Amino acid sequence: MKTRKSTTLKYHSSPSSPSVSDIATTQQQNLASFSNMARKSSLFKQTLIATAFFILAIYALFTTFFHTPLPVSDTVSPSDDAADVSSVEFPERRADGSGSVGKVKVFMYDLPHKFTYGLIQQHGLARGGSPVDDVTTLKYPGHQHMHEWFLFADLAPPESDRLGSPIVKVADPEEADLFYVPVFSSLSLIVNAGRPPGTGSGYSDEQMQEELVEWLNGQEYWKRNNGWDHVIIAGDPNALYRVVDRVKNAVLLVADFGRLRPDQGSLVKDVIIPYSHRISAYTGDFGVEERKTLLFFMGNRYRKEGGKIRDLLFQILESEEDVIIKHGTQSRENRRAASHGMHTSKFCLNPAGDTPSACRELNEPNCSCLCSNQTGIISSL
Repeated sequence: MKTRKSTTLKYHSSPSSPSVSDIATTQQQNLASFSNMARKSSLFKQTLIATAFFILAIYALFTTFFHTPLPVSDTVSPSDDAADVSSVEFPERRADGSGSVGKVKVFMYDLPHKFTYGLIQQHGLARGGSPVDDVTTLKYPGHQHMHEWFLFADLAPPESDRLGSPIVKVADPEEADLFYVPVFSSLSLIVNAGRPPGTGSGYSDEQMQEELVEWLNGQEYWKRNNGWDHVIIAGDPNALYRVVDRVKNAVLLVADFGRLRPDQGSLVKDVIIPYSHRISAYTGDFGVEERKTLLFFMGNRYRKEGGKIRDLLFQILESEEDVIIKHGTQSRENRRAASHGMHTSKFCLNPAGDTPSACRELNEPNCSCLCSNQTGIISSL
């Protein structure tokens, strides 16, 4: 933190240091090389599904090297983490007539609704909604960790209705290469987010996590390989935090490894998945003529460590000409304001948050706004 402070003060006090305008002048030409990065929502969903399951297919292919079945013993509990992956029996991958590897076969568990659609209802109840008779008619609420809904929506329909999907859904678990556990873990985490104490539906995310592990421990195929061939999404960095040690054998789909220990998550077995876009894509002409703002940021001023760095950036930049930097929290109105700000600015500030990754990193190129976390302004971050 000492280095960061001195770097920032030097920028302020030295007359020879480049100004914000100088930085923009030297980097403005980079905008000319930007290709059209506007993405439609449906394209993002297809790309997410294809990317995640392509990597899972590669993972399943590597499992052909492990043929020895895991010994069944009454002395070993289903949640025992001491099992060695090299001793787990994985189904062999089959090749088609041309010799190429076939699509990965996935069995999706039919979880109790309290882990899926029931969470959508709980989210609505905490915000003043009313119970419904058929929870499957509810619409999943938008947020930045919607991967769990995209994959669930892809796998839920019958296989005959899933033309063009990068994976094969199987009804017989004996045919499966991987087992997908479609729990809405990220949605569960935010059911009561932002609710005043004593309000909401009385829902408990911690209780849901415990009930999920209890349910998994009762499943034959989870116990067979101690979860090694199962897939669970934990997109939010805090999702499943209470039970992660008991499900860490599974393939975890996560945004980053910032809050996971090396023995809980790694690129050896897990998959990094992108955030969902929360800012509308830029669809105008490329160039700087219509971008009247030099630098834009809208977000929580006190996000990390009491806001030490962000608050200092606010103090330095909020009075600068052609710079818009203001506090903002998650809301529909603020997302519209952020979209406009990113669409009309040449650079978008991307300060460090409380996790290694951020939704903003994907929103900025989607808005054709140059991410400024590589400029001299915040090089010390």
